[in-house]
Amino acid sequence: MRCLYFLSSAMLMCVYLTGGAHAQIVERRDFRRPPDSMPGEELYQRKISIGGNIDAEVVIEVTDKGNGGMELLNLRLKVVDNHDDGAVYVGGLLHVEFVDITGDGFKDLVITGTVMHTGEKETDPRSFETVTSIYLFDPKKKEFRLAFHCGPKLEY
Repeated sequence: MRCLYFLSSAMLMCVYLTGGAHAQIVERRDFRRPPDSMPGEELYQRKISIGGNIDAEVVIEVTDKGNGGMELLNLRLKVVDNHDDGAVYVGGLLHVEFVDITGDGFKDLVITGTVMHTGEKETDPRSFETVTSIYLFDPKKKEFRLAFHCGPKLEY
């Protein structure tokens, strides 16, 4: 069991990750260029085994400009940002992990990373901000619900 620490303005939070070897992580190496696509466009498509015989397809489409949205059940989240329009994600892709953090047998979704604010001009100072979102899976509704968020919004 490992613990992820998140610091918000109000508290230090520890989330125990119980899934360990059963966690599924979105890996950059699993992105592919779709046929007949523009240079720079990429696609990630995987089936995630959530638990209790529930599977969900994760699709991340990256545009030729380097922005990418993830679609999963009821969620639409920006998890890739390489296009410098005042901010980018450090490394381009946020850390996206499906892991059972509540111990109920269903994988939840943890997204975390660092946003670099670049400003409008190349000479503007850079600043950094963490982003963390935790979505818990509700097996009755078969959807994810936001349980914790700190940083810039990911929903679009």
